[in-house]
Amino acid sequence: MGHARGIYKPSYYTLEDQVQHKVRFLETKCNEGKIPLLVVGHSIGGYMAIETVKRWAETGGRDAKIASACKILALMPYMAFDESSPKQRNLERVARRPYIPATVASALGFVPRFALVRVLTLFDKNLDAHSAGCVADQLLSYTVSHNAFSLAQDEFRSLRTKSPDFGWLRENRERIGWVFCPDDHWAPEHLYRDVCDNLGKEATFVRFSEDQFHGFCTSAEASRDMAAITLSFLDFAL
Repeated sequence: MGHARGIYKPSYYTLEDQVQHKVRFLETKCNEGKIPLLVVGHSIGGYMAIETVKRWAETGGRDAKIASACKILALMPYMAFDESSPKQRNLERVARRPYIPATVASALGFVPRFALVRVLTLFDKNLDAHSAGCVADQLLSYTVSHNAFSLAQDEFRSLRTKSPDFGWLRENRERIGWVFCPDDHWAPEHLYRDVCDNLGKEATFVRFSEDQFHGFCTSAEASRDMAAITLSFLDFAL
C-alpha cells in the first residue's frame, strides 16, 4: 500500500506512483519472455493491472512483444469514480482527512481482540475468524490506515477525470478477464454492462459470480472458487 517514515509522518505512493512502480517491476523482473505472464489485480489493483500492462507495451522493443502476450485478470475492478454511489462520495469525504480514520484505527487497538474479530467478520463477508484476526493484529494501525486513506484520496481525485479506455480494451479483449459480483459499489453493475456492451460478452471472458463479494478472498472456500475462475480464464485465453 505504501511506505512510512514514522508513526506521525506517513508517506505513501500515489496512484500514479503505484502504476509506475509496477511498470518498473515488469521491466526489470519479467523481461525474459520465457514463461507466460498473468497479471491479476483486485479493485483499484484491477485498474493498476490494466494500466501497467498497457504502459509496458508502449515502451516498445522486446518489452512490447512480451507485454502483448501478457494476460490480465481484473477482479471487481475500480475503473472510474461513480458520482451516483453514496458510499464512494462518503468515503471520498473521509479520505480528505486521512488522519481521522487513522486515529480511529489506532484507537481500535484498545478493543478486545475477540470483539474486534467478531465485528470484522460481520463487516466483511469474505473474512473468516482467522483472517479477521490477521487484520486485527496487523492492519489496524495509525500508519497503515493513514497510508490507505491517503492513497484513496489520490485515487478518487485521479479517477474523477478518467474513464475506461474501451478502445485499447477492445483491441486486447481476448487476453483480459473480468470478474464482477453483486452489490459492488466499486465495480458496479453498470460497469459490468459497459464491459459486455463494448467488448462483446461472447468474445470476452466476463464472469458475474453470485457467491463472491468485493472484499479479498481470504477464506478457503472463496479462495478455491476464485482459483477455479482463474483457471477457467487461462483456459479461455490460451
